[in-house]
Amino acid sequence: MNKILALLALFALALPALAQQWSSGSLSAGVTRISATPIEFNYIQLTDSSGAVNTITLYDNSSNSSTNVVIPAVSNVRLTYTTNVVTSFTNRAGVVQTATNAVLFTTTQTIAGTTNEARRLYRITLPANGSAVFEPDGLGLGTSFGLNVLSTGAGSYNLRSAPLP
Repeated sequence: MNKILALLALFALALPALAQQWSSGSLSAGVTRISATPIEFNYIQLTDSSGAVNTITLYDNSSNSSTNVVIPAVSNVRLTYTTNVVTSFTNRAGVVQTATNAVLFTTTQTIAGTTNEARRLYRITLPANGSAVFEPDGLGLGTSFGLNVLSTGAGSYNLRSAPLP
C-alpha cells in the first residue's frame, strides 16, 4: 500500500514537469512577442548577437508592438457612499430646529482611460556577444497576459515555460 501511495505522489509531482516546453527564437531591436497567452517560465537564456551592449527587458504583456498596457475609459461606474443631510426649519414658536441624518448617496462616475508601462519581469544589460541565464526562484515566474521582450539590439533566446490556464 505504501508503494502505491509513493508512486501516486511521484506521478503527481512529475505532472508539472511534463507540461513544460522549450522554445527558442531570435530577437531584433524593438519589441518581440514570445507569448500572447499567460505562461509560467522558470528558465530563459538571453544571448546578444549584435556585437554591441544590449539592454533586454522582459514584460508581462501580450501586445505584438508595444510595452504599454492601455486601459480604456469606463463610464457609468456606480459610486455609493454615506453622507450627512442637514435639515433646518423654523417651528410655530419661531425657534429654528435642525436635524442631521446620515443617508446613503449613489452617483455615477467616469474613470478616464490610462496608458501605463506593462509590468517589468526582468531587465539585464548584456555585454557585446554575451549571454545570460535567468532562473526565477521557486516554481517559476508567471505572467498575466503574455511575454514580450524589448531589446536594443539583435539576439536570441531559449525559454522553458508551461502554459497557464
